[in-house]
Amino acid sequence: MKKNLFILMVASITMLSLTGCQKIKKLIGKEDASPVADTTAVVNAEPEKRVPEEPTYDKTDLTSFGLMGHVKTVVTKIYTAKPQGDKLVKLEMFHNDENQPTAFTEAGVVTRDAFGNPYFYDANGKFIKGRSKASVMKRNDKGQIIFYENRESSNHWEGYNYDIEYDSQGRMKEFTYTGWEEIFTYTLSYDGDNIYPSSQYMEGQATADLFKSEFTFRYLSFDEVGNWTEREVWKINHEGVEDGSDNPEMDTSHEYQIETREITYY
Repeated sequence: MKKNLFILMVASITMLSLTGCQKIKKLIGKEDASPVADTTAVVNAEPEKRVPEEPTYDKTDLTSFGLMGHVKTVVTKIYTAKPQGDKLVKLEMFHNDENQPTAFTEAGVVTRDAFGNPYFYDANGKFIKGRSKASVMKRNDKGQIIFYENRESSNHWEGYNYDIEYDSQGRMKEFTYTGWEEIFTYTLSYDGDNIYPSSQYMEGQATADLFKSEFTFRYLSFDEVGNWTEREVWKINHEGVEDGSDNPEMDTSHEYQIETREITYY
């Protein structure tokens, strides 16, 4: 931009100078025989193509939650489904009053994550609270959120935390939810450089109840930015009760869901 402005200024000054010289020559009745520089090439030169500027938002939190582009909000809806051949048929939607949108500031900083945790910041962008004033959030040296804890002094049942790990590409590879007498760890797998997982494995325990789940994701549609907007979830569940053995008996069941996302951008 500065270069274009400089060229136009030079061209304008040159034209003004030539006009002034011609007026002086007419006044004194003499024509300077010295050649005049041809400025046509400068004046008629094609404007230099501008290289798009890099977005002003920080992509760290967006990448952490599997998103591309300057995302503002993400509304996720989950439907029960049934298999029909190698596809799923959408049935009823799960109704969850707490299912508020995942949201980010214009600078790309998360204000509500994919787990439903809120984030509040002061005027300088420093985290000040989550669900309560005692909430804690930690980032690593890359700026990625690695820990979120909700502390509730009045009711310990509502206290919980998330521990998050990432791979070398900044994608979430594992997160562990720990609550009162329960813990669940999720491990995510990806195909190639995709930022959305192809599968997920969960293993957890709530008091004496044991849980294991295998998720397979099939993506049906994407928006023009590259974020998925609909996917199938094929799930195999294993449930049992801790009996003191290394290999307790587990019951197996299948579960099917279809998830959709409505994404708005800045």
